Amino acid sequence: MEEIRDAADAYYKAKPKEAKKAKKIFRKLDKNGDGKVSYQEYERFYKKKKLKKKGLKLEHFSPLDRNSDGYLDIKDANVLYYLTIARNKECDVCGVFIVGMFYACEKCYKRRSDRHSYILCVSCYRSGKFKHKHKTFLDNYVLEQKDKGSAERWSTFGSVAEILSSFAQCFSVGSS
Repeated sequence: MEEIRDAADAYYKAKPKEAKKAKKIFRKLDKNGDGKVSYQEYERFYKKKKLKKKGLKLEHFSPLDRNSDGYLDIKDANVLYYLTIARNKECDVCGVFIVGMFYACEKCYKRRSDRHSYILCVSCYRSGKFKHKHKTFLDNYVLEQKDKGSAERWSTFGSVAEILSSFAQCFSVGSS
């Protein structure tokens, strides 16, 4: 999760306007205005805004809570916003956030019509305790080499404009 936090910090330094949007989202999450987001506030927002479509789950609250105090502060919420933009990968078996190497189904990866391939963290792949309709799994580095230019598409899942537009619609960033 530290690498994701670092990536989020770098993103906001490069795009200050996005940092402002993240603050707006934080204010929407923080319903009682106490400067922190409780699990209950996160859960209400999650269900209302259908964050599952953005790849987030209720279980992500704890990993986002950097200091484990039971609340998300502005820095934690910035990571939450970044995750919805970057659409980071998570293991389809254990749910862990994947920052580095992963394995994906070669056939699903080639199709990617839904912009998702069956993804496994290294531990789940090595354990062999997963079920999937296809048999060939390759690591992300081999997949990227087989499909030149896919690294950019894989990491952003499409154009930045498409993602930001989708995110703005989901959270109604322009409205108060």
